[in-house]
Amino acid sequence: MKCPEYRRKISSYLDGELDTLNEKELYRHLSSCPHCAQYLDEFRSMDKLLKSSMVFLEPPEDFADGVMECINSTFDAKDKKDKTDEGSGLPQRESAGSKERESLYSRFLENRFLESITNRLKTVPKWTAAAVIVVLILAVSFFGGTAGFLGENSLWKNILVKTASAYYKVLEIGNMLEEGDSLFSKVLGNGSQEEGRKSSSDGGFVEISESLFADQKAEGNKAEVLEAETVFLTPLAVNESYNNVRPVWAGKDVIYYLSQRGAPGGNGYVVWQTNSEGSKSSIVGKRGLFIPLEIKGGAAWSSDRKKLAFVTDRNEYWEIWCSDLQGQLTNITAAFDEDAMPEKGSQWGYNPVWSVLGDLAFLTQRFGNTDIMVSSAAGKVWVIGKTENEESFPIWSPSGKQLAFFRSLRDKEGKKGGIFIADRNGEEIHQVTPLIKNAAMVPAWSPKGQWLAVNVDAGSKNSSDSGLWCVDVGGRKWSKISEFGGGKVVSWSPDGTKIAFTGKSGKLYVLYRDGDKDRGRVLPIIPEDRRGYVNYVEWSQDSRRILMEWVDAGTGKSGVWLASLP
Repeated sequence: MKCPEYRRKISSYLDGELDTLNEKELYRHLSSCPHCAQYLDEFRSMDKLLKSSMVFLEPPEDFADGVMECINSTFDAKDKKDKTDEGSGLPQRESAGSKERESLYSRFLENRFLESITNRLKTVPKWTAAAVIVVLILAVSFFGGTAGFLGENSLWKNILVKTASAYYKVLEIGNMLEEGDSLFSKVLGNGSQEEGRKSSSDGGFVEISESLFADQKAEGNKAEVLEAETVFLTPLAVNESYNNVRPVWAGKDVIYYLSQRGAPGGNGYVVWQTNSEGSKSSIVGKRGLFIPLEIKGGAAWSSDRKKLAFVTDRNEYWEIWCSDLQGQLTNITAAFDEDAMPEKGSQWGYNPVWSVLGDLAFLTQRFGNTDIMVSSAAGKVWVIGKTENEESFPIWSPSGKQLAFFRSLRDKEGKKGGIFIADRNGEEIHQVTPLIKNAAMVPAWSPKGQWLAVNVDAGSKNSSDSGLWCVDVGGRKWSKISEFGGGKVVSWSPDGTKIAFTGKSGKLYVLYRDGDKDRGRVLPIIPEDRRGYVNYVEWSQDSRRILMEWVDAGTGKSGVWLASLP
């Protein structure tokens, strides 16, 4: 099926009239065709744009008279010509109620009516002109629902397309925008108008995120939801046939990621690189480099992007190996306790995390529960807090001298957990958050290492503990900064002004911090109808773009996307 056929299905899809089979087929096509994805999102954005910018304004008193005068003059000229034809002996045209007259009327409305409105709009105030365009689209939507206007080339569909085109031209050129016009300020964001008018890159699409709670304001420590901001989403590696995972910035416009595409037999991964438009992709390093990655066990790039630590089950248990881009392999988990023999299926090492000093922290279950181990660049290995408790979600501080992690404890009252911080050697460990019952907590360091953002899932849907929290490294100030949260992803932007995090369903949000205050505004990143979840994120150095590993709920395959923020 070709793109024009899929685009005809998009209208039915937006109206909720597409059956399940065709909807899945359309989604498969959209995941691999950025041009049709852009086509879909332009129409979706127009609908959201109208909802967010609708205002009721009165047109000039002479506006209707001017349009009617144009209509009457056209028909008077037509009647005069008909009478001339009758007197000259030429075949008479049918009456005004005839099919030909109806055809003339349709052609008139398409051409002269739109032309007259265009001319009139040039003479009216800009606010009114914008309001008239909105009214036109609504009128077309109303009349387009009747049986007489549903044809493929029907009058009202043509008017709708032309009006919509004119509406987008208004946004593109900006000839209806005035300084201080709040009608479009929500759509263009709070930045400069020049920046607000950027178009999506080739292969990408534009999504205007709607407010989840339009009336919600920042009260106390709750975060306000941004009512309407433009988020540019660009597909970099999106194909339902492959898993594409762990995207990272390897330069200002260079992105590394792991993909099953090109892997021998499809049973592993190779390293690929692309640019921020996804238009130039190639295999990185030694062409024969092949990584037998266990995707659930995780993988992590070193800070210089020259090494990759990954989990493999090539020996029928989880262990961590390290590879450079030339394919030189090192077994990390075999560097200690060589006499111990892991059982088949055991998790000997997983969830690796690099520090800027070259240390690699990871989880292990070799001691009967889940503990954190560290392997230094020199090959020395040690355990962080070997206890009867369960540790998880380790993350190094920006300096590499501290390690934050979640510890789950069990006592007579049941299971509860909190965030702890250890020094590099694991000799000094202190608790920085309260212990929360039945909670999972994921920490992220601020750029200067003074604060931790913590994504908390307290289990119960009604628990007030779920959400995004912030705490200082001394554990003295623990405050909630967003009601959203509860997911497994949280990441602080390099400039410290934003925090990316996921909700329980895996939807991605960005919190715009209000200075040093423990509150801000929340921007939804993923459109509501994109079914899936975000599994991993990484910020660009300028803190304006986010690489995402997004898992499609239908196929279970991962894709790499780039979100450019307002």
